[in-house]
This record gives sequence, structure tokens and C-alpha cells, in this order.
Amino acid sequence: MPSLECYHSTLNAMGCDAEDTFNEDAVARLLSVMQKEGLEPTTVTLNSALGVSVQKGRWQEALAFGQRLRKQSIAPSEVTYGELISACKESRKWQVALSLLEASLAEDSTTSVTTFNIAISVCESSGKLELAIRLLRRMQELGLKPDVYSYNAVLAACQDAGDWQMGLAIFEEMKKQSIMPDIYSYGAVILSCSMAMQWEWAVNLWHQMESQGLAANGVILSSVAGVCSRCGQQAWVDYLLAEMRRRGASLDNNAFSVSVDLDTDAGAVAAEEEESHSSAAAPVAEEESEQLEQQKLSGASLKVFMEKVEGASKLYMEALKDGAFTPWVRPGRLLDLHGMSTEVAKVAVYVALSGVPDLEEDDLAFLWGLKIIVGKGIHSKDNQVVLEPVVRELLEDVFQLQVSETSEGAFRVYRQDIWAIKCEGVWPPKWLKEGKKPPKAWLQRRRWLPELPQSLRERSRRISKRLSRISTRDRALTAE
Repeated sequence: MPSLECYHSTLNAMGCDAEDTFNEDAVARLLSVMQKEGLEPTTVTLNSALGVSVQKGRWQEALAFGQRLRKQSIAPSEVTYGELISACKESRKWQVALSLLEASLAEDSTTSVTTFNIAISVCESSGKLELAIRLLRRMQELGLKPDVYSYNAVLAACQDAGDWQMGLAIFEEMKKQSIMPDIYSYGAVILSCSMAMQWEWAVNLWHQMESQGLAANGVILSSVAGVCSRCGQQAWVDYLLAEMRRRGASLDNNAFSVSVDLDTDAGAVAAEEEESHSSAAAPVAEEESEQLEQQKLSGASLKVFMEKVEGASKLYMEALKDGAFTPWVRPGRLLDLHGMSTEVAKVAVYVALSGVPDLEEDDLAFLWGLKIIVGKGIHSKDNQVVLEPVVRELLEDVFQLQVSETSEGAFRVYRQDIWAIKCEGVWPPKWLKEGKKPPKAWLQRRRWLPELPQSLRERSRRISKRLSRISTRDRALTAE
């Protein structure tokens, strides 16, 4: 007489049958024979039988079968719920998957990181990014530690949703949790950036990946080369294609064309984005102003925006260390955003302000403020200014800072606000990170600001005297 293990092996083989000749009735007949021979089904039997339906993508059949065996007092295990939730992935039945996850949580010791990972994958395949992130947070609240597969599933959801900023934030959170990204982690976030025409982030992520000892495959290299081609970075395209030839990697036309082919949906979006960047300054300012106004009015949106910028700032700072960006003309007080995209420029300003509390008290930034060079639009299409309205809106409407008028392609964050950030001791402040309105104390910050330190006031007088002597000498030379 066949043993229980033989029946389990038979059920597993039925799930792997390529001809799809077995169904719920066939499984039920086999179980009936097993019981007639005096062998009672166990949880392992249940899991093996469910595997047949899961392998065939029959989620309804799997649920019905699971409920039927549940009535026979066969207790479901972690594997049982994993199989049931997995059956929902192909059919994108995320509501059913979440219900099953809740049922699993109601059981004792049946929910693990793996069960959550499967549920996150269902949300990813269903295009539910917010739900995927919510499940990641739920894991942490329950004391479960997400692993690389948890984060990879969320990163894949970010890629599918086209949310490259959230992808960067999740990627940086992953590293902060001491979870080493793998090739799939990098692949998802790099492809997200490539599809969004963010070539700077794509290149720097690739550099970071290689420095970690992970060799990029042809798909990733093709994606980075594609976005560089679309953004007019021909030097990078030539270098990447040469690197692919050296490694013997073939060009992946699909990955390359995601960023290059304007006939694709992604390309169309990219074309619209570039068109908006190169149109008149007023429409650009209007569009960005509308986006930032929405963020300002919605606390939740502002909080998410700040989380994304914070996530991107980690990658930006690593790029600074590698020399990929060199925005500081004079550290702490003269920032040059020339050549940056609008998204990178936002992060550069955020990082610059976050460094203000670390400046020495006698730094000249507290005398002159932070000067930001945004350009005159000379190198933009139709000579239109692109960065100035975007950065100004960010500083004034989101960060609630006061800036000067633009002159010769540059403006300043006033010295009083730079000194206020120093006195606060942190940037961004808590209210901004939480998406709340600025408190009254911040709005009236100039009233309570302490005096500049004596050393800085003395330095200011020395500079004024020196400038006065230079001015007197120039007048004398002019008179001669």
C-alpha cells in the first residue's frame, strides 16, 4: 500500500504537469483513494494539493479546496497561507490576498516574512504601490524584519508605478537597515530612473553597484546607456557601449529603447517632460507651482515629498564623495546648479541646507547668505530659464524660506534664514518632515534670532574695512 509520502509526491508531480490534465476533481479523487486506504490527510497534504492549483494559476479552485479541507479540521500552516496568497498573483486578486494575510495574522504563529513577501508581490503585480509600502510598514510594526526580497518586491512596485523618487527612498531605507542590495534591487531602481529620464541617478546607481562588487548585466547597462542617449549625454553612451563590448554583454534593445523610443509610452512621457523644461519660463513656473501648491496644501503629500527627497539625498551625497557632482564653488555659501536637471537641483539645495547646522559660527554664509546660481537659460532650448522657477518655488513655498530677486542668473537665501537654520540646529525641521504647517515661531523667526557671534561681527568689520580701502584706491586711480 502506498505511504502518505507517496501521495504527497504524486500531488506535487500533478502541479508540475505541463499538459494541465489535472484539476480539482482529479486531486479530490486521489485524496478519496488515500482516505479509503486509511490514510488521513495532514497539513502537508493540504499544502501539496494547494500547490497543484497554484501552479495552474487557479486561485478560485485553490481557495475552495482550502476551505473544504479546513472543515476536516486540518490546520493551515504558514506554507498553506503562502500558497493561497501566491495563487492570487497571476489573477491580480490583491483584495483576496490581503484577506488571506489578515486570516493568517489571526492564526497563532502562521505569519512570517515570507508570507508578507508573497502578499507584497501580489500588490506589485496588481499595480498597488501604496499597498505594497503599507505591508512593508506593517511587517515592521509587528516586529518582523523585512529582508532583501521584501524590499525588492516594493522596488519592483515602484518601477511598475513609475515612481523613481519613492524607489530611491526605499532603496536608501534598505541600506540603512543593513540589508545589502542585490542585482535585482539595483536593476529595479536603475530602470525606474531610466524610464523617468533621470540619467544622473541612473549613472550614479550603476557606479555604486559596481563598487559594491556587483557586475551589471546587459539589461542594466543598456538601460543606463539608453537614458544617457535620450538626455544627450553622448560621452556616457559611448563609454557604456564600449564597456558592454569589453564585457561581452549584448545590447538589450527593449531596455535601451525604454528611454530612447519616443513611440513608447515611457518615451512619450519623457518627451512631454523635456518639452515642458524647454518651454517658456512662465509655463514651467506655473506647472511646478501647481505641483508644489498641492504638496503645501496636503500634509500627507508634503510628507511623502520630503521622504522622497531625503531618500534621494543619500545617493546624491555618495555621488558628491565620488566627484560625480561638484556644485560648491565656495562651500556653504555659493552653490552652482548649472548642468543639473530640475530633480537633481532640488536635492542639491536640500542637501546644502541640511549642512548649514554643521557650519562654523564664524562662517561667511551667516553674513552673506547662501547664493545659488541657477543660470540664465543660455544653454537651454530657446534660451529659456528652467531651474530658477523650480528652485525658487521649492525654497519659498515648500521650505518657507525668503530669497532675493534673481540677478545675473543667481539669487540668495537671505543670511537671516541661514542663521536661523544654524540656531535651530537641524534641517529639515520636524514640522516640515511631518508635512505640517510651519509653527508661529518659525514664521516670526527674525524676531527671536540671537546676535551673530562676536568673532563673526569682528570678521565682518575687517572685511568692510578692506573693501572700503579697495574702493578708496579705485576712486583715486580713476581720478588720476
